[in-house]
Amino acid sequence: MHLPRRSVKSIQPLPSIYTAFPVNNEDNNSSEHSGKCLIRHIEDGIEVVPLEMSNVLSAPILSPDQAEKELFIISQEGTSPSDKPLPRLPKTLWARLSIKQRILALVGVQLALLLTIGLSLLAAKQRVSSSDLSVRTESTNDTLSTAQDMGPIPRGPFAVPIQLPQQQSSACLSRTNESVAWQCASDTTFQLNILPSPMHSNMTMITLGSAPATNGTLYHGHQAPNVSPTELRAVSTSSDSDPVYHFRTSYDRIVLLKQSDLTPSDKPRAQPAMRHPTFEQGETLWRCVWNQTMIEGYIYPKQRATTNNMSNSTAPAMVQELPKMPHVLKIVEQRVPNGRQPYCEKVRVGEAGLVGTSSGERVVLSVAETGTEAVAKALSRKVRGNVRDRRQVVDSGGSANCRCQWMVQ
Repeated sequence: MHLPRRSVKSIQPLPSIYTAFPVNNEDNNSSEHSGKCLIRHIEDGIEVVPLEMSNVLSAPILSPDQAEKELFIISQEGTSPSDKPLPRLPKTLWARLSIKQRILALVGVQLALLLTIGLSLLAAKQRVSSSDLSVRTESTNDTLSTAQDMGPIPRGPFAVPIQLPQQQSSACLSRTNESVAWQCASDTTFQLNILPSPMHSNMTMITLGSAPATNGTLYHGHQAPNVSPTELRAVSTSSDSDPVYHFRTSYDRIVLLKQSDLTPSDKPRAQPAMRHPTFEQGETLWRCVWNQTMIEGYIYPKQRATTNNMSNSTAPAMVQELPKMPHVLKIVEQRVPNGRQPYCEKVRVGEAGLVGTSSGERVVLSVAETGTEAVAKALSRKVRGNVRDRRQVVDSGGSANCRCQWMVQ
């Protein structure tokens, strides 16, 4: 930025101030507008000190003009401290914090509290899971060890003929008339599918379910399990010297009963005959649901199953064409202690399957948890014991559980 140039002659000169002091101090005659500053005559014997050094509260001031002025000085030492108190210092650490620091502190405390609650819930869940796992493992009288490589297993769909169960117990139900709600399948056929290994993986997956559709026919009793793809592992058990293939999972167990099966009675109802009756369309029945029922299976690759034809006359022709499982297979089902409450609800056979009724009647099954809790506690104490001790614990408390076991040979 360039300023305009001006000539030096164009600048106005500053006014000159001339002050003249009289030589004779006795000349006190001066006018107000004379331009002269006269100093008042000071008599001898009067003490003159600077204003800053004066200790007098009031004193006259000597000024150049004739008028006298009096100055009042207020001493700071004479003021009371209570007139202007000092601010009090905060006594607590919280009071010393600013508003921003207080907000950050509250947020930090809340995060720490949420983290503590989350870790506590996670630890409790892990303890419950480990307890359930130990009960499930010990309930089969087998202790599983590290997986071993036993070579390939045949893949494909296989028919699993189910005959009378080796073990059957409905002791977990406390009401005698409800014992029929836990049944073990018999005179039927399951289908076991050993799936190919996924790409870039050596895992072996299996599924277990019902045989191919039989024109929508519904049979009385325990329905075939519906097991989604589950990993099949090679393990060793304490009860068998040879390694086996093992799988374990849970599913929702379904039992279909007649409408008169759950009527009040003082005596336990007998299990139905081996030949299961069928339900007709429009018929009302009970559907009993056991959520999260544990199911596990053992395939013994060194034990060959019999190759005779399946004697199940109720199996459809498509099922009879399936190859039978070439190895011995053991299947175990049991209700997990302290699991979800089982129930039975009324349904009706419709054209597309089972549908709910207008009444929506539902019965919650009474489960006796005392025996199963005792077994779980005993197993947790015996978890480090030998196999014989663990089997004794299961045998002594197994009567209070609902359990099915089949051996397909």
